[in-house]
Amino acid sequence: MKFINNLLYFFANVDPKVIKDFPRSIKVTPQIIGISILLAGIFSTISVGYFLSEVFHRSSWRTLIIIVGSILYFGMIVTTDRGLFLSQNKVTVIVRGLIVLILAMMTSIPFKLSLMDTRIEAEMINAHRTKKANDYNEKVGRLKAEYEAKQKEIDRLLRKLKRENLRLKRLRAAEEDGYKLNSKSTGNKGKGWEWDKYNKQVIILEKRIQELEDEKEERTNVYNVEKSLAETEFENTVATLDQSFISKFVTFKKMLRADDDDERNAYKEFNVGILLIFIMIELLPVFLKVFLSNKSNVYEEYKQNTIALERECFLTKSKCMRILVNYQKSRIADPGKITGEDIEQVIIELDQLVHKARQNHKLKLTTTQN
Repeated sequence: MKFINNLLYFFANVDPKVIKDFPRSIKVTPQIIGISILLAGIFSTISVGYFLSEVFHRSSWRTLIIIVGSILYFGMIVTTDRGLFLSQNKVTVIVRGLIVLILAMMTSIPFKLSLMDTRIEAEMINAHRTKKANDYNEKVGRLKAEYEAKQKEIDRLLRKLKRENLRLKRLRAAEEDGYKLNSKSTGNKGKGWEWDKYNKQVIILEKRIQELEDEKEERTNVYNVEKSLAETEFENTVATLDQSFISKFVTFKKMLRADDDDERNAYKEFNVGILLIFIMIELLPVFLKVFLSNKSNVYEEYKQNTIALERECFLTKSKCMRILVNYQKSRIADPGKITGEDIEQVIIELDQLVHKARQNHKLKLTTTQN
C-alpha cells in the first residue's frame, strides 16, 4: 500500500516524506490527481501502442518498437501532467491543458480504429471488391470486344476465301470432266494445264483458309486464358488488399460520409463519443487541478514557503557572518587575531537561531493545515 501511495505521489509530483505529515484530507488530493494522471497515461499509451503495431506490422523490430515507443510516450504524457499539480500560473495550466487536448484528439484515432477494426476491414474488402469488379468487367469487356472484332474479321475473310475456293474447285472439276464453263475452259477432258492452274490456286487458298482457322482457334485460346487470369485476380481480391493504418483511417473517414443516414449518424456518434471520452480522461488531471485547487494550495504554499525559508536562512547566515567580521574588526586592530573557534561558535549560535525559526515556521504551517 505504501508503494502504491508513493507511486501516486510521484505522478502528482509530491514528496512523500513531506506530505506524510499533512492531514488525510490534504493527502487525498495528490492521490486522486496521481490516479487521474496514471489513467490518462495508460489510455493514451494503449492507443499509441496500437498505432505503432499497425504502422510497423511488417517490421521484424515491431515488438521492440512498440515497447520503446509506448514507454517514451507514457513518460512524456506523465511528465506533462505532473507539472500541473505544482503549477500556480493559470496560463501554464491552460497551455498544458491545450497540449493534452491536442494529444487526446490524436491518440483517440488509433483507439477508434482498433474498436472498429472488423467493420473497417469489411468496408475495405467491400470497396476493394467493388473496384476490382469494375476493373474486371472493364478488362473482360475490352478483351471480349477485341476478340469478337478480330473473330468477325477472320470469319469475313474465311467466307470470302471459301467462296473463291469453291468457285475454283468447280472450274477444276469442269476441266477434269471436259465441261466448258466459260471462254477460258479448254473443254478437253483430263488434267491439263488449265486444271493444273486451278488446282494450284485451290491448294493455296486451302492453306490460307487453314491458317486463318488456326489463328481463330489460337485467339480463342488466348482470350480464354486472359479471361481466366482476370477471374483469378478478382477472386484473390482480399489477398491484394492494402490494410495499412492510413488506408484504415481513410476508410473510416469515408464511413463518416456514408450514404445511409442511420449508418452515417451511428458512425458520427461513435466517433464523437470516443473523442469525448479521451478528452475527459486526458483533461481529468487539469479539471482536478482546478476544482481541488484549494486543498492542493496548502501543499504548494508549504513547498514555496520552505524554499523561501531556506533562502532566507542562507542570506541571514551570510549577513550575520559579515556583521561578525566587521564587529571583530572594530574591536581588534589586527583582524588576524580572530580565531576559528570564535567563528565556529558564532556559526553554531546562528544555526540554532535558524533551526528555531524553521520550527516556528512549521508550527505555523501545521496550524494552517489544521
